[in-house]
Amino acid sequence: MPGIEQFSDVTINLTRTPAAAVNFGVSMHLVDHADIPIDLRYREMTRATYQALTTAGEAHVAWMDDLWGQTLNAEKLYLTRWLSAATLAHAIQASATSVASVYAALTTTGQFELTEGASTEDINPDFTGVTSMADVCTEIQTVLALSTLGAAYTCSLDILGRIVIWSDLSGATASETIEIGTPAAGTDLSGPLYLGTSTSVAGFDVETLANAMNAVLAVDNTAFTMTQRGGSIAQVVAFSTAVEALDKLFILVTNDADTKSAVATSDAAYQLEALAHQQTFVAYTEHTADNPDAAICGEIMPYTEAKRSFALWPLLELNESGLDTDGVTAISLTTAEIIAIEAKGADYIASPRGQEHFANGLASGGNEMRIMFGKFYSEAKITDDVYAYMLAQDVVTFSDDDILAVQGIIEKWLDEMVTRKVLEPGYTVTMPAASSFSAATKATHIMALNNVASADAQISVNQITITLDWAV
Repeated sequence: MPGIEQFSDVTINLTRTPAAAVNFGVSMHLVDHADIPIDLRYREMTRATYQALTTAGEAHVAWMDDLWGQTLNAEKLYLTRWLSAATLAHAIQASATSVASVYAALTTTGQFELTEGASTEDINPDFTGVTSMADVCTEIQTVLALSTLGAAYTCSLDILGRIVIWSDLSGATASETIEIGTPAAGTDLSGPLYLGTSTSVAGFDVETLANAMNAVLAVDNTAFTMTQRGGSIAQVVAFSTAVEALDKLFILVTNDADTKSAVATSDAAYQLEALAHQQTFVAYTEHTADNPDAAICGEIMPYTEAKRSFALWPLLELNESGLDTDGVTAISLTTAEIIAIEAKGADYIASPRGQEHFANGLASGGNEMRIMFGKFYSEAKITDDVYAYMLAQDVVTFSDDDILAVQGIIEKWLDEMVTRKVLEPGYTVTMPAASSFSAATKATHIMALNNVASADAQISVNQITITLDWAV
C-alpha cells in the first residue's frame, strides 16, 4: 500500500558545524560619546543605518563616513563606548510614554519618588504647556533644581529617546545609586502610563581601552580590527599590548609630530616599535580630520582575507601625510621625516600620482600586516574545520586515519594561503604516526600536534629599483 511519501517526500540534511566566532571584515571603533549609552556598551552600525543612529557632525560619524566611503561595503561596525572619564550614576526610563500631551494633561498633579541611597524625596514637576519630550525633561530638571536631594541632578533624552535622570554621584566609589519609585501622593509618574520602569545604572571610574574592548568581546567576539579615538600615548601603548595577546589587529592613527623626529622617544610609534608589536599598524598623518584607519577597515579588511597589502592599495577620503604651514594643503613628507617614521615602525600616506596609499604596510615590529592577517585567518579556519570534523565523527581517536584527516585540513588552508600569496609554495607538513603516542599521552585525551608544518611567507615588494646600461 503506498504511503504518504509517494505524494509528499521531505528530506532534511543536518550538518553539525560550529558558529563562526570572528568576522574578519568587521571592526570595532572605541570612542567616549553619548551616542553609545553607557548601559548598552556598544551599538551595531551598518552603512544603511549609521547616520540615523548617531548625532550628525560628530567625529565618529565622520569616521564612519570614511569607512563606508570606500569602494567596498563593510558588513557592520561595532561602535563601542570607552569611558575615558568617570561617569555619573543615573536612572533610565526606557519604557516612558513618549507622547508629550499625556504629561501636559497632568499639569501639576504628577509626582515620583526620587531615592538616593537611604534618602528619598517626592518630586512634583509642572508639565503645564509642554509640547515635546524635551520639554518634559526640562520641567523635571527644573523641579529637581528646587529639591533638596536632586538639586544638582539633570534630566535629558539620550540618543535612543529615553528619559535619563543624571545624578551628581560620580565614579564607582559613589556607593549610592538613584531610583525612581512610587510617591506618597499624587498621580504616580513611575507607573506604566508615564515614566515607566526605571533602570538604575551605577557610576563608573575611568576605564582602559582594553577593558572597554574586552567588555564587548566577552559578549560578542565578532570584531577583528580595533580602532580608537581619544587615547593618550600611554593608553594606546597599553591597548596595543592588550591586543597583542589576542587574535586581533589594532590600527593606530597618530598626529604626534614627534613621530617624524629622529631623536624623539616619547611618542607612541617609538614605544610600540621598541616593544616589537606585530599586530599594531601605526598610521602617521598631519591631517587631524583624516581617518586612515577607517579607510583600511573599509577597503582592505572586507576584501578576500589577506589578499590585499596594507601598502600600495588606493584608499579614498585621505590626503598624503604631510601638511603645509597654511594648515590646509597636503604635501609630501621630507626624506628625513620618512626615514624617522619608518625607523619607528610607523607608516605614512603617499600620493605620487594622485592615488593615496600607504607606503610599507608593516606592523610596528616589522612583519607585514597582510601576513599577520593571513596568520589569524588560517588559524581560525583550521580551528573551525578540525572542530567540525570532530563533531561529525562518532569518535576521534589516536589513529592514523584521524591524524591523516587533520593533516588534510591543515594542507587545505596552507594551500589557500599559497593561493593568496601569504605563503610560499613548497611548505612541508609532517604528522606523527599514531604509534608514537604513549599510553600516558593517550590517557590525557589530548592529541598534541606540535610543529607539524614548516612554511615560508611570501614577502611583498614595496619598491622596485631598476638599472639599465645603454651603450653609446
